[in-house]
Amino acid sequence: MRLFSFLASLLLCNLAFAEGPIWEHQFDPNVPPGQKAKLTLRPQNQVHEMSLSLTEEKSGKTVNFKAKVLKAGESKTYSWDVPKGISNWRGELTGSADGATSTAPIEFRILSLGPLEIRIDKADIDLDRGQLLLTSDRPLQQVEAIAFDQNGQKALDGPVSFSVREDGKTLVELNPPKDAQLRMIKLKFTDELGYWFAETIASWQVEIAHEEVVFESGKADIHPAERPKLDRSVQSIQQTLANINKELRRYEEALGVRSGVEWRLYVAGYTDTVGQDQDNLALSLKRAEAIARYFKQHGVPVAIAYQGFGEKGLAVETPDNTDEIRNRRALYVLGSSMPSGKSFPAQNWKNLK
Repeated sequence: MRLFSFLASLLLCNLAFAEGPIWEHQFDPNVPPGQKAKLTLRPQNQVHEMSLSLTEEKSGKTVNFKAKVLKAGESKTYSWDVPKGISNWRGELTGSADGATSTAPIEFRILSLGPLEIRIDKADIDLDRGQLLLTSDRPLQQVEAIAFDQNGQKALDGPVSFSVREDGKTLVELNPPKDAQLRMIKLKFTDELGYWFAETIASWQVEIAHEEVVFESGKADIHPAERPKLDRSVQSIQQTLANINKELRRYEEALGVRSGVEWRLYVAGYTDTVGQDQDNLALSLKRAEAIARYFKQHGVPVAIAYQGFGEKGLAVETPDNTDEIRNRRALYVLGSSMPSGKSFPAQNWKNLK
């Protein structure tokens, strides 16, 4: 999250009238959120019956200030509440001096802005489709992306398209080259004033090849004879993690960033269509938890989540009550975000404690 320069403009008319008051003024158009705007006036000659009226263009809010007498060279500061964001104010400054009364228009813009705020939820990132959703606290002017694919090649470098949906979220469409699987992306969001926010997204979902653990019918206990299969899976997970960490460091060096990726192992359990749906769902959850707990106890060095899908997400579509060994399975996915796709029709992962 970085905030850099911004452009602010102040439009204020010449406050020296041909006859009447001659003013000097001081005004800062940049107002920190929650603070008041301030306008300081100092007449060069004594002014009587000064009045200042200001109206905010969008809301119609009006503020009025008056003074019976302002002595020559006397500074007077007027302050008022302003909304967060950009507000445009117009009004009139009236006063009498040296026997003449004059009115002049006054116009200025106030910027009451903090750093550009962008929020991206992991659930709203779909790099398989090259899309992501975000919320921004103000309109964006440009979105830029630098991205690398699964082969370490630069897949994107420059502006990408975006649009604001009816729900207020901004849809960013990366449109990567065909067959490019985006692995690491550096995004830069810029608003119309030059504020910008940078975010890095790393996306790995690696399915770990393994031998299926065979459970006794209706049970979730891991039989001693099946443990060597899980031991080999632990070794495979550890090696895969080492490989992708090495690849991640290479991408970080190319982008000049630290991604802060947190890896997680996702263990998903499935059944065939024999039996009741709810029974199969509960059984698959218990088996996924048993495998996850074995992994944690035997050296998998990352956080582990598990979920049972029962008859959902079948590897092979079958009618109800079909004994299909290919559907009695588990999936182990090492990733930087929750796995998605046909095999994961719900996201109710439980974190192993």
